[in-house]
Amino acid sequence: MPSNKANSLIFVNRASIKAGEHNDWVSYRGHSAYELMDEQEFDRRFRLYHKAERKFAAVEKSFRRAVDAKRLVTEALTRKLDAAHSERDRLRNPLILANMRLVFKIAAIYGGRGVEFVDLVQEGVFALIRTLEKFEIDRGIKFSTYAAWWIRSMMSRNLFDASSKRIIRVPIHHQEHENAILREEAAFQALFGRRPDDNELLAFAKRRHSIVESFSLMKIRDLRAVSRIGLTTSIDAPAVGEETRTLKDVMPAETISPEMLSFARKRLPELEAEVRKIVDVVENGSIDRNSHIIRMRFGLDGSGETHTLERVAEKYSLTRERIRQIVGSRLQRHKITERELRHKVESIQTIREALGLT
Repeated sequence: MPSNKANSLIFVNRASIKAGEHNDWVSYRGHSAYELMDEQEFDRRFRLYHKAERKFAAVEKSFRRAVDAKRLVTEALTRKLDAAHSERDRLRNPLILANMRLVFKIAAIYGGRGVEFVDLVQEGVFALIRTLEKFEIDRGIKFSTYAAWWIRSMMSRNLFDASSKRIIRVPIHHQEHENAILREEAAFQALFGRRPDDNELLAFAKRRHSIVESFSLMKIRDLRAVSRIGLTTSIDAPAVGEETRTLKDVMPAETISPEMLSFARKRLPELEAEVRKIVDVVENGSIDRNSHIIRMRFGLDGSGETHTLERVAEKYSLTRERIRQIVGSRLQRHKITERELRHKVESIQTIREALGLT
């Protein structure tokens, strides 16, 4: 049976997690309570749980019927309800704990997007509970496959709910389409080292058989425009609906005021320090090779231009996948996305150009 410590950590409220408990929270994956069950054992335990769930639902229905009818609720019925509830939880918790590794794996994917890992794990627990309520074992579907859909769905919706920093509140289905656009943009940029225009993005999505291939050009243009509302955007980014001009080209000349230049002059050292902290790791008095790889990938190697994974891999005699892993590991360590780092680098270049430093 799972230990009390594991249960208290799983179902703990975020507010009660202290700074000193962070290491315990991060080390969940190695806890003995998360030993996986084989298929036969899970089948046996799930059927017992499902029977207890039906029993609890029947007792709860009787309890609610008595309350709605304003009848006196007997002590025996109350004890029966408590017993059914305890039995249901006792059989359900091992099934949840046995699938927590799946929650951690998916939470790691959604990390670094504005919601703490602790909160994502809690959403994953709620998703497992929902999966257990909905799962029909006789349909022949693997529980992990069904659970993964619920976990991803609830975590992504939690991320959407946390997007209150937007100036305009965007519906969830619209944000899902927006995320699909961003994924295709990231894939295109990883291959070609630049952002696609609307026509290129649509053609690229059709080659990959993505959901974006069903979008019209007008919808793609609108989604890419909405994705920038309330977010930090480089003025060197392409203007919406334009193929050759950037935001800087269509901005009025008086936009760059003396006050903005003064602010930019103060902000530049801070941005450069943030990027150096992420990119440069010094070992034995010199910058390690991984830092040089990341510098080349993001155009910080003096060339002034970003390089594709293939180009970096060729330079350092590594595979494209290994370069991607090196970059991803460094970004994950500093809890920043590739898009956010590119924005910082672009901002530095823009400020330096405005100040006449390049």
